[in-house]
Amino acid sequence: MLNHLVNVHFCSIVILFLFQFSSKVSGHGRLIQPASRSSAWRFGFPTTPNYDDNQLFCGGFTVQWDVNDGKCGICGDPYSGPKPNELPDGKYTKPLIITANYTEGDTITALVQLTANHHGSFDFRLCPATSDKVEVTQECLNSHVLEVLNSVDGSRYKYTVPDDAHRTYEVSVALPRGLTCDRCVFQWTYTAGNNWGRCDNGTSATGCGPQETFRACADVRINSKSNKEDDECDDDDRDEKIEKEISEVDNDIDSSSPKISSTTTTNPKDEIERESVTEKPKLYSGTRRSWTTEATEKESSTKWVREKEPTTPKSIQSVLTPKSVSDVTSNGLLKCIPVGRYRKSSGMERWCLDNCNVGFCPPTHCKCE
Repeated sequence: MLNHLVNVHFCSIVILFLFQFSSKVSGHGRLIQPASRSSAWRFGFPTTPNYDDNQLFCGGFTVQWDVNDGKCGICGDPYSGPKPNELPDGKYTKPLIITANYTEGDTITALVQLTANHHGSFDFRLCPATSDKVEVTQECLNSHVLEVLNSVDGSRYKYTVPDDAHRTYEVSVALPRGLTCDRCVFQWTYTAGNNWGRCDNGTSATGCGPQETFRACADVRINSKSNKEDDECDDDDRDEKIEKEISEVDNDIDSSSPKISSTTTTNPKDEIERESVTEKPKLYSGTRRSWTTEATEKESSTKWVREKEPTTPKSIQSVLTPKSVSDVTSNGLLKCIPVGRYRKSSGMERWCLDNCNVGFCPPTHCKCE
């Protein structure tokens, strides 16, 4: 009898341990179309790189639920701060970039890349911005929940992840009719579904109760029907580049981004990035990287404008293909180093080594010797 009680007690401890461990396992994902503030650099936009752009998880499960009572920043930062992905002072809002141009009422394709899949669902929201110095509110975003047209389970306003693959998911989303904006904030929220918890009907199951949450914000423009032609060329170029990069990157997701832990930490201090900057954001319009500066009479700073005739971008093959066989070392690996603004960036040497050797080697980021 005593042995039986000991065995039952031991099994209970093991089950409790496994439950607590599973609740801390982290999914990872990023919004890549429209490209989010933290991920835009991956597609040629001159934004501040965030090498952990697939970890915008509200500070982590512990911070979100134990510290902030389940609340999250609108762009995936900890609700209690700091907020590097939000205006006015977030480092990943500098410069502020419009990464996609859409037309009111259109059906668009949102692309979400999961690098660690823990089921759950995506939803998408939109809010017209009133200022480049003040962030939009969650209340505004909640007033424009976007309809999902290709939901696998019939849900109207969410996309349930249909499998457990590590891949890019295409979600058809309907933009509201009559809503136009020079800049709107497009919010993606990924609510994971791998934790065990209490359901609304009183039972317990996987996917119920508190779950890990991911978010990201992209800045987009929504034109009226009459202005659609002005942006079609830019959108075609952007879509082609994203589609080609995805086809390369999806073959080896782990190599397309810096190596990360598959679990979140449990110390809130370790989970929060302590960042604070004061530089004012610059807003770029359009979707290409061709920019010039011009002096303004009323401002002492410079104003960023698009060139009238943007230079032709390098072909995607020059980005995705190593230069020559002579660049390969005796062990078969390219010798690649960061260049330009990335030379002193922490982690970029490993990033170049990993990515150039799987065929993704943007010349703006790396050089193979």
